[in-house]
Amino acid sequence: MDTLQREFGSNNFKFKDNDALTQFAQLTEEYGLLPKEVAHQYDTYASLKDHVSFDISAHHAAPFRQYLAKELAKENKGAKNVAMPMKRNLPAKSWEEVEKVEYPTPKRQTTEALNKAKISSLLTTPATIPKAQATTHTPPPSTTPLLSPGTSTKFSHRSNKGQVVSTLNENVVLPARQGDTSKPQQPLQLHVVGEPLVLPGGRHVHMVNGIDARVSAIDERIMDFAAALKAALPLEASEVEVHSVAAVSQEPVWVAGRIVSEAEGGMSLNEQSVLLEGSIEASSGARVRLDLSGLPHFRLFPGQVVCVKGVNPTGDTLVAQQLCTHLPAQRLAPAAAAAAAAACAPAASLSMVVAAGPYTTSEDVSYEPLTELLKYCSDKQADVLVLLGPFVDVEHPAVKDGRVDRTFEQLYKDEILRRVSQWQATSPQAQSCRVALLPAVRDAHAVPAFPQPPLEVPASAAERISSLQNPCTFTARGLMVSASSQDFLKHVSSTELSRGPCPDRLGALSAHVLGQRSFYPLMPAPLGACVDLSHSAQLRLPCTPDVLVIASDLQPFAKVVPVQPQSQAAIPPRAGGAESEVALVINPGRLTKAAAGGTFAHLLLAPAPAAEAEGAASTAVHQRCRVEIRRI
Repeated sequence: MDTLQREFGSNNFKFKDNDALTQFAQLTEEYGLLPKEVAHQYDTYASLKDHVSFDISAHHAAPFRQYLAKELAKENKGAKNVAMPMKRNLPAKSWEEVEKVEYPTPKRQTTEALNKAKISSLLTTPATIPKAQATTHTPPPSTTPLLSPGTSTKFSHRSNKGQVVSTLNENVVLPARQGDTSKPQQPLQLHVVGEPLVLPGGRHVHMVNGIDARVSAIDERIMDFAAALKAALPLEASEVEVHSVAAVSQEPVWVAGRIVSEAEGGMSLNEQSVLLEGSIEASSGARVRLDLSGLPHFRLFPGQVVCVKGVNPTGDTLVAQQLCTHLPAQRLAPAAAAAAAAACAPAASLSMVVAAGPYTTSEDVSYEPLTELLKYCSDKQADVLVLLGPFVDVEHPAVKDGRVDRTFEQLYKDEILRRVSQWQATSPQAQSCRVALLPAVRDAHAVPAFPQPPLEVPASAAERISSLQNPCTFTARGLMVSASSQDFLKHVSSTELSRGPCPDRLGALSAHVLGQRSFYPLMPAPLGACVDLSHSAQLRLPCTPDVLVIASDLQPFAKVVPVQPQSQAAIPPRAGGAESEVALVINPGRLTKAAAGGTFAHLLLAPAPAAEAEGAASTAVHQRCRVEIRRI
């Protein structure tokens, strides 16, 4: 039980009494799992259930048992329960007996025959397999051949098509759209905000940064955060940029640094392993232990940049009295916002559909879910369709097993670009829809680094299709949108250390992106994130957006998240009033989940009131937005 309690404690969970610990220990023995596996499953369960607290009681065991049973059933689904015969202890044969045994020589297949068999597995349905092939003893090149587009799948037989999972601001209703669809219409323009990721000459060099470049990127974040606190508290924190974290101080002082874990790997935090690393300029990169015992509440993760007010009597331990973790960036300046809005379109209503890949099920490469999504956009007359990768998922069974008869680039062109272009050319409602494509690190045909440069789009399709870098910030009819296909929410959920009540954990995780002014402030990044600090400037949020889109495997949601400093210090409110202190965060979910359909998001923005139409900045976007999370 001590091991179980320790594993749950590493994820910030505590058992209230021995009864709760005993019931979870019985769960561990009942399902034959390790304590670490049960703790990981409960952490995922808590991420999906916002109301689950970090204090575990006995009544939490029953719903978690149901969740655990379902998850284990999913993992075992499709596995054949073949009874294995018991092995008998037979006497070993002598060398003379072994030499008498005749072993048949298997027939070898040529390389050309194997290649033909792999390609034919993509085009052959089970009904057309010859009987001779079915009775042969030679194993096929693939144990799970792909289904043809005409084959029935779990997706085509779904019963929850178009179901609304959740709705934000149900009271917002847009007026009926009127227009002459017989005449071709030009799609609205997107105005990209921030620094581009394409180097001169169109080349993108990545993963060539040395240690000095990485240290410089980290140090720059610390100094920028310290400068932001100095601007917010000009009198109290006037010397936050020059105080060293390791300097002996008997009086409380403000220092700046980033959170580091002393544990092996640097990915997990507990209250005994939290270190604060100072900047090169002020602290020469020194690290001290951070004592959090005097703080009533906090939310920390590795790589987070913070400012701490406290005392350091010995030079190796900083006793925190006040902690500042969130200092969001300002909204776009009114002049810049006006120019961005004028470059796109006049203030009006907006219909934007957001989806994240994969766009085909694990059973085939027919991309039928994408076709269904395009039909929905035609029916709803969407103005903008934002498609986040992956488009050619490296985790798709056919891609991993090498059972695709085309290159990854050709698959992207045939199934994504050609399909979208044909939809825009043949559907009258789609001619005025702007399609935006953002790659993902899981795209087999894209640069495997984050941030990522835009995908290639032919010049003939660029009129209606915009290829954006990942991450990016853009405006559409005055609406400021920041989007990223990197699953920061899932990554940070397993590393966060917190104290105090948290009624909305998904909202709190999303607030880290806004408060840290970075699309990916977690460091070190887990395997598969492919974070490249040589382009750290493109990971910064250029401004606080109206809408933040983060694609994640966690539960889809649309939430209004506070955008304000999080500190025990009395930081004055920002200019703009209460309306500028919130942002709309959307996780559309995945369009497909294995062999089944997933979810997407539909955002409807009502026109600004007449009194605000002349203003440059949208002041009440979250109140004018209706967001629906729908099943495909």
